[in-house]
Order: sequence, then C-alpha cells, then structure tokens
Amino acid sequence: MAAPLDESTSDSLLLPEGARLLHIGPHKTGTTAVQQAFDRARPDLKRLGVHYAGRTTQTYDAAVDLLGNPGRLGVPRRRGAWDELVDEVRAAGDRRVVISSETFSGAKDDTISRLRDDLGDRLHVVRAVRRLDKLLPSQWQQTVVNGSRTPYVRWLRDVLASEDHRFWRRQSYRALTERWARVVGPESVTVIVVDDNDHRHILDVFERLTGLPAGTLELSPTVDNRSLTANEAAVARNFNVALKRNRWSARTQFRLMRLGALRGFKGRPTDPDDVRLAIPSEFAQAVAEVSNREVDALASLGVRVVGDLESLRLDAGAMRTVPASTFTESGLTLAPEAVADAVVALVERALATGKAPLVAKVGDPGETHLASIRGRDLPPALVSTWDLNREVARRGLSRVGGKEDDR
Repeated sequence: MAAPLDESTSDSLLLPEGARLLHIGPHKTGTTAVQQAFDRARPDLKRLGVHYAGRTTQTYDAAVDLLGNPGRLGVPRRRGAWDELVDEVRAAGDRRVVISSETFSGAKDDTISRLRDDLGDRLHVVRAVRRLDKLLPSQWQQTVVNGSRTPYVRWLRDVLASEDHRFWRRQSYRALTERWARVVGPESVTVIVVDDNDHRHILDVFERLTGLPAGTLELSPTVDNRSLTANEAAVARNFNVALKRNRWSARTQFRLMRLGALRGFKGRPTDPDDVRLAIPSEFAQAVAEVSNREVDALASLGVRVVGDLESLRLDAGAMRTVPASTFTESGLTLAPEAVADAVVALVERALATGKAPLVAKVGDPGETHLASIRGRDLPPALVSTWDLNREVARRGLSRVGGKEDDR
C-alpha cells in the first residue's frame, strides 16, 4: 500500500492558483474513479476554488476534436468541442481547473504543442502508471469492449513483439511521459503510481494537487468499471465476431455492447470460480523484463513521481500466472448466465428508453436487425444458450415495437 501523504508532502504537491491540471489517464489506471469523483463533487468545487471542466464525467468530445480522431467506434466526432473547452477554461480565471480524458494520451507532439498554447503556461500534466501484469489483461478487455475481435493471447503476443504497438504509444511508462515532458517540460509533469490495494490513493493525490479538503473526492459505490472475467470477455468478443460477420454498423455495436451488454456484465456479481484474466505463464518473463526496463527509463526522465515506483518492478516467479491454454475459448466455459445477463441488459435498456437499442433498420443495405442473427451465426459454445436468450429478447423487443424474425 502506498505510504500516507503527510502534510509536507501535501504542500509540495499543491499546484498554484490558476493551474490547469490536465489528466491524460491513460486507460485502466483509475481514470474512471477520478472522473466520477470530480463529477459528483461539482456542487462543492466552485466554493473550494476548483473548476472541473466539461459537462459530463470527462472531456472526451473535446479531446477527440483536438486530436482529429474519428472518435470511439460508433460515436461521431463533434467538431468545435475543443474550442468550446478552451473558452470554458479561460473563463475560469484564477481557479484551479481540472481537465480529464484518457483520449489525450494519444496526442502527438504537434497536438501537445497546440494544447499547451491554447491552455497557457500554467498547464500541468498528470498521468498514472500501473503494474503491467495488472494493466495488460485489463487493457485487452477494454479493446474488446470497444469492438476488437482479437483473442487475448494473440493480442498479448503482438504487444510484446513490437514497441510500435498502439498499447505502448498510449501506456508506456517512458514513451508517453517523455512525449509530454518534451513539450511542457519535466517540471510540469506528475506521475502517480497506482496502488491496486488502495483505491483511495489516487483520489488523495488529486485532492492535494488541487488543494481540496481530504474526503472531497469520494469513490463510487458502484462497480461499473470493474474488469470483465475471462468468460465475460469471451462472450463479448464473440458478440463482436457475430456483429462483424453480419455487417452491423459501428454505431449499433456501440449501443449494443457499451450501452447494453456491458452493463449486464458489470451489474452481475462475479462467480468466485470464474477464470480471471492474468498473464499467461509463457509470457511472464517477457512481461517482467519489459516492465523493469520501463521503470528504469521513467526514473531517468526527471518528472515528479508520487508513489512507490519500485512497486512496478516485476518478478516472473512471483507473478500470478496461468497457462495460455486457459484463455482459449475451448478451454473456457462460456457461462450461460453471462450471456443471459447481457441479453437482459439489452432488453431492459429497450424498455427504459422506449425503443429497441438498435440503429439499423430492417432492410437497410449493409445493416442487420437484431432479430435476424441466429444461433448458427454464433460459436458453438454459445448456441446452447442462444435460443433461450433469443426468446427473452423477443418478448422484450415485442413490447417496444421490435419484430421477431422467425425464418
């Protein structure tokens, strides 16, 4: 567990009035906890001299607009969002401003330069780092949620084989930190070491950076960002495979997975006997070696580090591992309960919103209606539960104007 931050540490962490704290994540390093905590604390922040930028939990639209990315699968880019954010930050005057989105972690040097120029010389960048044996499995399941169809072991092999892999561009202890420090200066970068045994630690650091009284930022009582189990991730990946095969639109994938099935997964209690994603034993040595090189490189950058940097070092022999064969879908039992909970979540969303959670219309070229997907389109392991779940979905959709395809 990270050592408590004493008063002297607190004073040294405090950013000056008018500072613009840019939290760039990256993904799966406690960002959701930070964003939800600031969002819930909005009623208190103004009187405490802090402004949390944006109207939602994170400034995703502004980050996508700045980077010029197409945006998350199924979510169109909103042009002008970055300029709106800059105007909002400038209007905050001498209050400390917190801006948060993991999407900023994908910025290249020229984009970082523009961001620095737009936000001014009071900019301070904060990123978090997490143990690679925890981060890698968590990041893969996030790619699945976002639409990836790549199996875990293949994805991990690709990550370890190339420094140019997208994972390292957004997560490398060294490369990501160095990219930002090169533009804003190492004195304007703080790195927080995530403590997986103390989820409050990262909130404590943000309170001290912004001068908020202890306890202002609170952990969410929900588990809406817990990692998927291996079984749940396998079900989600197979959803993506089926959606791709049937040529569903990206927008439909977003609504079905992120706004439907994912909530069903994360709203269910996990089975203690379910397989948890971990580093396959065959990859343990490679993960340990790259992790320790990354720690050495980060330590040499001259940025401020809060937390125990040495805790990121890994020993292959002490790492929790399982054989790679555990994660092949022939080695998993694709739990019927996981499939059922995903389908029920889709139906509940349809009932709650008054419409089926679909974008595609029957007969649209290149689109496929939910009811037209059949058991034969799914992997064999899912077919046994699909008929039951399809009937559940049919009954729910019929109440909101959906139509069953009985062909």
